[in-house]
Amino acid sequence: MIGKTISHYKILEKLGEGGMGAIYKAEDTKLKRVVAIKFLPLDLSRDKDAKKRFIHEAQAASSLQHHNIYTIHEIDETDEEQIFIVMDCYEGKTIEEKVQKSPLDVDEALDIIIQTAQGLDKAHQSKIIHRDIKSANIIVTTDGVVKIVDFGIAKLAGQTRVTKDGTSLGTASYMSPEQTLGKEVDHRTDIWSLGVVLYEMLTGLTPFQGDYEQAVVYSIMNEEQKPLTGLRVGIPLELDRIVNKALAKDPDERYQHLDELIVDLKHVKKEPEKEKTETQVRPSPPESKPVWKQPIPILISAFILIVIIAGLLIFGGKPDEPAPVTSDKSIAILPFKVIGDSKEEEYFSDGMHDDILTQVAKIHDLKVVSRTSVMRYKDTDKNMKEIAQELGVGTILEGSVRRAGEKVRVIAQLINTKTDEHLWAETYDRDYVDIFAIQTDVAENIALALKATLTPDEISSIESIPTKNMEAYDYYLKGKYYWDNYADREGNMLAAELLEKAVELDPDFTLAYAWIAIVDFVLYSNIFWDSTPERLEKGMVALEQATRLDSDLPEVHGAQAVYYALIEKNQKKAIIDYLKALEGQPNSGEINLEIGRSYMVLGEWDKAERYLLKGYELSPHGMNNAWLVSVYYGRMRDWRKAEEYIDKAIASLPDEPYYFYKALIAFMGYGDTEKASRIIEEGVQFAGKRGMFTFRFQVDILSRRFQELLDAVEPFPDNDDYFLYKGIAHWFMRQKDQATIYLDSARVVHERLAQTAPHNSDNYSLLGLAYAGLGMKEKAIQAAKKAVELEPLNKNAYWAPPRHMWLAYIYSMVGEYDKALDEIELLLSIPYYFTTWDLKLNPFWDPMRDHPRFKALIAKYEEDEG
Repeated sequence: MIGKTISHYKILEKLGEGGMGAIYKAEDTKLKRVVAIKFLPLDLSRDKDAKKRFIHEAQAASSLQHHNIYTIHEIDETDEEQIFIVMDCYEGKTIEEKVQKSPLDVDEALDIIIQTAQGLDKAHQSKIIHRDIKSANIIVTTDGVVKIVDFGIAKLAGQTRVTKDGTSLGTASYMSPEQTLGKEVDHRTDIWSLGVVLYEMLTGLTPFQGDYEQAVVYSIMNEEQKPLTGLRVGIPLELDRIVNKALAKDPDERYQHLDELIVDLKHVKKEPEKEKTETQVRPSPPESKPVWKQPIPILISAFILIVIIAGLLIFGGKPDEPAPVTSDKSIAILPFKVIGDSKEEEYFSDGMHDDILTQVAKIHDLKVVSRTSVMRYKDTDKNMKEIAQELGVGTILEGSVRRAGEKVRVIAQLINTKTDEHLWAETYDRDYVDIFAIQTDVAENIALALKATLTPDEISSIESIPTKNMEAYDYYLKGKYYWDNYADREGNMLAAELLEKAVELDPDFTLAYAWIAIVDFVLYSNIFWDSTPERLEKGMVALEQATRLDSDLPEVHGAQAVYYALIEKNQKKAIIDYLKALEGQPNSGEINLEIGRSYMVLGEWDKAERYLLKGYELSPHGMNNAWLVSVYYGRMRDWRKAEEYIDKAIASLPDEPYYFYKALIAFMGYGDTEKASRIIEEGVQFAGKRGMFTFRFQVDILSRRFQELLDAVEPFPDNDDYFLYKGIAHWFMRQKDQATIYLDSARVVHERLAQTAPHNSDNYSLLGLAYAGLGMKEKAIQAAKKAVELEPLNKNAYWAPPRHMWLAYIYSMVGEYDKALDEIELLLSIPYYFTTWDLKLNPFWDPMRDHPRFKALIAKYEEDEG
């Protein structure tokens, strides 16, 4: 072949040969570039099945657009009907060549495997399985970029099988157990092979050895690989665990999706421990699919709504302790009224209010109450003094707006609520294009009236114009209106659509890009909304555009923080960008609360308290704000303060399901089961039964109100936890037959949920509970341990403790008492609302009541609890 010209390709040299053909380096004489050409051998070109596989390789690979997957240019035949494909030619080495000299450095191996997993994940999202991942099929270019090659036996999901029955495709040393048996395989076979490649990079050896193919297959099926840490020093234990999970012989025990593997690998990569304050570089999208689901009892499900709907997304607060401000420098900007009867202009009124509040909130020398707290006074009958007292401010701005075509009227007046004195008032009759000048004038006049100092940076920010395209601004206002006022999927989808129209009209509209990113990340993060790769990609593109246009804009940092918090689940990085956002927006209670929540996840409790209290001060009536502070004090076992703040939450939002948390405080803090029961019934009366469904399980079980629990869940058979709660209630009532019926149904439901949402640790905890009630001991422990593995304490001090609680329940149910006591002792020793009252009254611990160690734990911690 050397020296021949095929079509317009001149063959230069042979690069290699595999089971599906030889590869040559060639010159494209038309475009004057170097390419690689792969020829199917002549004898195989006449084989119908081989020919199909070769064509499928080209079709599969050419359909993928990813920088870690090689690029296909053309597929054709020679005059002798020999099929060939033309692809990019890369300068570099395969992993096979790189490891021949010695194993790779750990950081280099991690970088290569993460790139490979990202490219392969793109293929899996397109329903393409490679099925021949090996070190010879992964090239590392001279620039350090990974390229996955040879999709020669890739199989499009749902496509007619082109292999002969019983024929296994792939290279023996890298085959998964199911692949060696010639079974139908799914994307998890590639995850296995990727684990083999990582093992090989770190040790220089494949994990399963043999002198001939059948010996290798036997090793794959029957033997365990040697631990990485036993073959090489300096391998992190976590990396050993990751490889072991990727190489689980049962596909159900492996990583179920590559995004899970990518997240774990990124955690192992070494990162600076200190919190950087410089601008963060936008990371590559992990293409992950985090799952948001209401957490099960003890954790309050409304917390998810904080993250998704309310607290994450309005920027404000200050990273350093602010100097105390007098009441004369504190202000609440009430929602603007619409002049006239046009409800169609409500979005404009809300938008004007939101933008003016945002401008005023940029002034560090003022205390400005957040939007979530002032919106409750829309159309209120309360007078100024009452509102000021409830919000803790000395001044109030009220206003009204009207828009008629291209003309606007804005009336604003600033009132001292102590004296009823009008500190400043103005009526603006302007063209719509002057709207930003009006907003700036209002903000600067408020600062002047309240004698607040304006820094040059604040003046520059307040006077900045977000867009010159007023039609784009109109779409932006509409998008924000739907985002702020509709907490459902449809409202958020419409918000995203309207914001996208804004940037179509003005491609330089940074603020709109930032909000597109936020909305898309939230939509993607909720499995019930739009958890698709396309939605994540839209968010990433919007974030990239916003960062390119103005990386210092507070809302851009806010969008980046939302990415880290929701997509990467990296609270440290999220906090860095939240703090950057706070520098430009120093008056948001919600962002302070989010930082406090992030610090709780990190287990930095002192920092958490500081930001939570500051957040509550700035937004006392925001959705879930007082509740979140109460949760913090519950974790600290400061029951007096926990009860104080939950009472504030109930007073502020009596229709929300806070009563059950108050009942939990009564039980855990004081062991008062009668009070807890009364609070439950009061909560059902005021907040409704469905809103309480997932909360009352814990309190009813703790109070041994088994029949009440059965009655409470009976009207809701469509709830995922219906069968489990009824099964456990019957189990405690010693009604074995009924318990078995419900628990077996629960097993089916939660097995499905665990498969559908493999990232969600709750699913595994509850599945373990169902298994335990059915007497399936090993499966119960395995499921509960998986939940713990998904939420380790060293990575999530907030969400991890409940996983250990459920594991303790399960150990007790299956008779592993010492292991249950290990978990109990852990729970008593860390910040968590778990006390000796639980040990004394919870029926889950009944089998251990005479255990000496159980009694000793009660005695020890009872004394500590005072």
